[in-house]
Amino acid sequence: MGHGGWQGHRQYPEAKPFCFDPGSMVITGLRLLYTMQVADGYPSLRTLQRKKPIPELTVSESEPDSTSICANLSAFLGATGRKPPFNPSVGQVLMIDGVALEEVCQYDQNRDCILGLCWEHTHHMDLHVGTHDNLRRIKSALQDGEKQCHFGKDGTVVGIAPVTAVEHYFVSPIVLSALCKTENGWDLSTWVSRLLRIYEADENGQK
Repeated sequence: MGHGGWQGHRQYPEAKPFCFDPGSMVITGLRLLYTMQVADGYPSLRTLQRKKPIPELTVSESEPDSTSICANLSAFLGATGRKPPFNPSVGQVLMIDGVALEEVCQYDQNRDCILGLCWEHTHHMDLHVGTHDNLRRIKSALQDGEKQCHFGKDGTVVGIAPVTAVEHYFVSPIVLSALCKTENGWDLSTWVSRLLRIYEADENGQK
């Protein structure tokens, strides 16, 4: 026995051959795409963007409005979007679900506005940055006394897909709107009715 407390010879089980499992790696985003490109010959991001542009979802500034809805109909159901089913007469199904959101604001440079606030309490507010005064008003509405508006806790997602289709079947998102969980049935039915009217009249919708 040595002075360090080590006693005798400890037996260890025979080491097993190391097996690399790519599925066990936590890689996302561009790193994952690059790893797949090197390992299996997947196309690069630049090639994907050139050959098959990925449509971008326009998030509603506040309550879902015609501007964001029409933009998403064009992006996902327009000429460069989803191919229609072979039998378009089968119609479409509208799906509504909720997703959890990180409670933060985000600046949309293209529209010069603040995203991420609940639509229930911002539909009467001007969320465009514009001036420092407007930013201060938005900050005060979030922080001072009784909050006039809130960070979005959940997001309402609306998707549309063919009722039945074997090919070209996938859901196309047409609405993403933040809310603070105070929306009631009447609020929901009001903007969903508006959404249906827009879809019926839009050249990339039912028209």
